[in-house]
Parts: sequence; C-alpha cells; structure tokens
Amino acid sequence: MKSLLLKEIYNRIYLKPYDFRYAKVGDKVKNYIEENLKKDNVEPKEIYSSYQCHSTNISIVERDKAENFIYGKIFLNSDGMITSSKNVGLFIKFADCTPLVLYERENHILGIVHSGWRGTSKKIGESLIEKILELGGKRENILAYIGPSIDSKNYEVGKDVYDAFDSFNTYKNFKKSDIFISKDNKNEKFLLNMKKANKIILENNGIKNIEVSKEITFDNINLHSARRDGKNYGLNGMMVMMR
Repeated sequence: MKSLLLKEIYNRIYLKPYDFRYAKVGDKVKNYIEENLKKDNVEPKEIYSSYQCHSTNISIVERDKAENFIYGKIFLNSDGMITSSKNVGLFIKFADCTPLVLYERENHILGIVHSGWRGTSKKIGESLIEKILELGGKRENILAYIGPSIDSKNYEVGKDVYDAFDSFNTYKNFKKSDIFISKDNKNEKFLLNMKKANKIILENNGIKNIEVSKEITFDNINLHSARRDGKNYGLNGMMVMMR
C-alpha cells in the first residue's frame, strides 16, 4: 500500500501480519522492518523514527539529537521528522491516527508526521509545512499525502475533543460541522473526520497537491485499528525515503 502522488520517492505502508508496536512484539520490530525493505529492494543508510507523544514537535534529522534504538535512531520528544538527505528512511507507526507525508519535490525536502486528534487539533501539519519552509522549501512545490486512518462513523469522541478544535476557528470559513457530526441532542458525543481535518489544515496553508487515501483502518482487515481491536491492538508502519 502506498501513495501514487509520491511516486518520485520510496513510500510504503507495511500491513499485517507485521506489527510495529514495540511494547507488544519487542525486538521483532527490527526484523519486520528489514523484511519489508528487503522485499522492496531498498537499503537506507540510516532509519529515523520518533517516540510519538501526541505533540507538534518535529525533528530535523540533520540538526536534532536522536538516540540509538533497536532499529536506527529515535527522536524521543517528537511526532515526526524531516530531512533533506537522500537514502535516509523516516519511519512512523500508526493504528487509527493519521500518517501525513509532505514532499517538496524541487528542493528535495521530505517530512512525515503522526497526527492523532491532539496533534491535528494543534495543527501539526502546519508545523511540518513551516519546517519545510525553514529548510528552504516552497509551498507550491509540496506534494501531500494523507494516509489511511479511522473514518468518522467509527471515531466517536467527547466534548473535550470537540472543544480542542476551536483552534481551527482561525481558518477562513471554517465550521465545526465541517469535521464533526453530533451524535446526541446534548452535544456531548461527536463523530470526527480526521482525514478531512488534516486536509483543511493543508488547504488553509496553501497546499494544492493533496492525495487522500481511501483506506480506512477500522474497515480494512489488513490494517491494524486500535478502536476495532481493543487493548491488544497492533501498529501499522510507514516508511518514506528520497533516493
């Protein structure tokens, strides 16, 4: 499974039977990554991942300090990474959260983030765009991929999540009903559309070339889903790399 828009780079979503939840499978994660890279005949000179703490922190590979991990290196206080180097793999894990990839194709800058509801409400996609601009990129050159995630009909959230998206009120013509459907008359339970929320962030930041995956983690039995599978859920993986 991969993005067609990002055909200029290596991008791949690693599906079941692979599980990248380190707390569950331990060091097998390293073997699973190696197996998938070997199948695709890809050999990164280094692999970077992030701890994924539901922040808007994005690490720059060439600048920020990473720790040694069972596979490659890991940024401990980060939900994404960005690089301007070729043959550097960027790897994230996700279940129902949204993987977001941005590629600046002229200046060759690549970034990937894990965007849960907290990161999305804090506009982590906007933070990634700002990092690309900081490294010399231009908005008009950015290709964006919003990957598989849970759909709104299976993603019930409470009033606290609804209120967190007040941050989107800075966007012109934005209405909460663009991304939320109320489930009750008391307005205490809502259905949240994560893909649409991330697309709104990108569009309001001048990104025009956007691919939105049609795959739904909850419905696709080849993808892990925390909401569907419960406490023993697994994690999907996504690797991107410029060659």
